[in-house]
Amino acid sequence: MKLWHLVHNVYREEVAVDGGEGDGGAAPAAVDDAPPVADAPAAAPAAIDPPADWPADWRAKVSADPKHSKTLDRFSSPKALFESYTSLRQKLDSGELKAVSEFPKDGTPEQQSEWRKSNGIPDSAEGYALKFGDGLVIGENDKQFVDSFLKSAHDSNASPEQVNSMLHWYYDQQERALDMQEQRDAEFLSQSDDSLRAEWGPEYRSNINVIKGLVGTLPESVRDLFVNARLGDGNALLNHPDIARWLVHTGKTINPVATVVPGAGANVTTAISDEIDKIEKVMREDRSTYNRDVKMQERLRDLYDARERAK
Repeated sequence: MKLWHLVHNVYREEVAVDGGEGDGGAAPAAVDDAPPVADAPAAAPAAIDPPADWPADWRAKVSADPKHSKTLDRFSSPKALFESYTSLRQKLDSGELKAVSEFPKDGTPEQQSEWRKSNGIPDSAEGYALKFGDGLVIGENDKQFVDSFLKSAHDSNASPEQVNSMLHWYYDQQERALDMQEQRDAEFLSQSDDSLRAEWGPEYRSNINVIKGLVGTLPESVRDLFVNARLGDGNALLNHPDIARWLVHTGKTINPVATVVPGAGANVTTAISDEIDKIEKVMREDRSTYNRDVKMQERLRDLYDARERAK
């Protein structure tokens, strides 16, 4: 029963008692019903956190071994650990993953062959199929190296994918090294060329001819060795300005007319005479052509001078 109802009823009962006895008691005053008092809001029950599914130390309960802690930290709950296990089990059962076993080093040849077969490894080093997507082909000069590598890879039970990947990396490095060497050669040659042009001036071209003539006198068995030789710092021998200066000096000492007829070698006198004869023939038979050709006239004068010095 609401509070105002209770008070109202008690009051009416007291008035009825007083007014019912005695003479002429006053009639009770009218009492207006008081407005209802709103119910007080019920207090909200205290929030209670639901119990955790797993204890905070569930990882330690699974394994107290510290070496397992990093693995267990990857999982948020034992449920996640179980789901990972079932996924792995499914992959193993379907053949997507294969159980790993060590190579039977002390086993029979048949056991070793079976192990290699189950792991996709050929029976011999010759069984590796070399495949390069960029069209790389193993040259004859590299065959001995590659054969040795494949034997070592097979002894280590490397997979065909690993073999192809390692060989591809090796040749990529070789290609990169060659590109870098060519770039260094070009830079060093440019520096040497600028230095010699500034030093030799108008004699630059004739001095280069002296170098070519002197190198041309080397025996064929050693000529390529000399031309392709490199210094201790990796730069080409013939690109070094000091080597060029020495070759010019040596060439002019051995053959003072080398600048006129480069590459003539021991037959320089004959070469000079033959070229003089050709120009003199033009001078006799076609004088107008000779008179118009200034370079031919200068060439003849140089040949006359060289012939005198060669005597």
